[in-house]
Amino acid sequence: MTPAVWVAVAVAATPPSVIGLDGVLDRALTSSATLELLRAQVDEAQGAAMAAQGSFDPKLKARGDVETLGKTRSSELYGGVEQRLGLLWGAAMSAGYRNGTAEAVYDGKTATSTYGEAFAKIDVPLLRDGYIDGARTKAEVSDIKREATGFQAWFESLHLARMSADQYLDWKELRFQALVQTWLLSLAETREAAIEKRVKAGRQAEFDLWDNQRLVAERRADLEKRNADVEVAAYKLQGIIGGAGDDVAALASQRPRPLEVHTRFFGPDGARTANAPPDTDPGLWTVICAAEIPDDQRIADMLDAHPYMKKLGLDVRAAERQLHLADNQLLPKVNVSGFVAKDFGTPRPYGDQYATKNDTEAGVGLSFELPTINRKARGARQVARASLRQARTLLSRARLKIEADAHALRVKLTRACAAAQAQARAADLALRIEAGAAQQYALGAVDLLALNLREQQAAGALIKLGVAVIDVERTYVSLWWLLGPNPDDRAQHLLTTL
Repeated sequence: MTPAVWVAVAVAATPPSVIGLDGVLDRALTSSATLELLRAQVDEAQGAAMAAQGSFDPKLKARGDVETLGKTRSSELYGGVEQRLGLLWGAAMSAGYRNGTAEAVYDGKTATSTYGEAFAKIDVPLLRDGYIDGARTKAEVSDIKREATGFQAWFESLHLARMSADQYLDWKELRFQALVQTWLLSLAETREAAIEKRVKAGRQAEFDLWDNQRLVAERRADLEKRNADVEVAAYKLQGIIGGAGDDVAALASQRPRPLEVHTRFFGPDGARTANAPPDTDPGLWTVICAAEIPDDQRIADMLDAHPYMKKLGLDVRAAERQLHLADNQLLPKVNVSGFVAKDFGTPRPYGDQYATKNDTEAGVGLSFELPTINRKARGARQVARASLRQARTLLSRARLKIEADAHALRVKLTRACAAAQAQARAADLALRIEAGAAQQYALGAVDLLALNLREQQAAGALIKLGVAVIDVERTYVSLWWLLGPNPDDRAQHLLTTL
């Protein structure tokens, strides 16, 4: 496993969001309308599999016939059970009881002895519909599709989690920009009172007061715009995860308070390094991006268990079964059957003859059907071959694409961590420069224009730092969900609370 890359920044700010990334994922994976649709699809696939298995349910049959008109008078009562034997070469068997009478000697087949007849019959196809038939294939394919639908639902939940996390990070990025803008506004508002006192005392030109009031108005307008963007992003998030209720409403209406910004660095053990400012508040809001970057073997292992790969693999299995069935339907139909029947009681007399001479009968039969043109079966085989080829192609292409995307995200994650670390250093320097400019302004060594420039540079560096840190988290989350973890897992390796 590639060593983890660490970058940290601390920001004095409002408390973390009311739900956080884990809360967003919990909402997305439990109450989303999309997940409810996926659950319905899984239930539908389970029902289809159960219906396909119903072809092998036993069938109870009963029938009664009475003929009282005409030269031949007869009656027959029949009851029995028929059962397809899915595990025995496509065989089907039936057994039952009948009691029938016939007054015509030449139609003795409908006559039984006085207490009726018990019988059993079995039919076994040898070639067509033998080792595979439509009913068994439908049951097997339905069961495969049921399992594939479960993996598809898993994969869709990963996609939903990734979308939710991405939208949440959009909100978080905009909210951090609003926090920085609040800090800028608080600097100008705090400075305005001091300038006003100096102007009244005649120690500073009124022009500086007007210039600072302009800064306050511009920064307040910018803050309102950024707060609006934060609310819009929150409601977009609500549109994805759905049903979040008061939590997302609170997240959307949350307003940042004035803050003072510092930076500091941490080692992998969380200890402060020497370049941390001595006045840094230990209670500051800390962000630590610790991205564990998977190596090639880890990526390969995760791909083997990827739900989309498993779903496509099951699609290949289903297509193979359909092709086997199509090949089978081109074979001749050869069926072997056997039966045994036993009469009970005494034979029914008809003049000098009896309807049944032997109380036990048995026999075998053989039927043969040779297909000729059979365009229906040949067309079905062509369709099945094309479907199998498509399924195999989709499987190979999907693995190549996901693997390539994973390697690209791995490179991006490494670079994003390095960029965030460099930007953290730049933000630290920009804040030190701004603090120095503020001191020089208080001494009258620089004018308000120069101070404003340093403040804007510090705010820009902080915003870039926030974007860089969130980009690390966004890339890591994308890599995590791309490789297909269980949707109940969370990206715990990335400890980010920005």
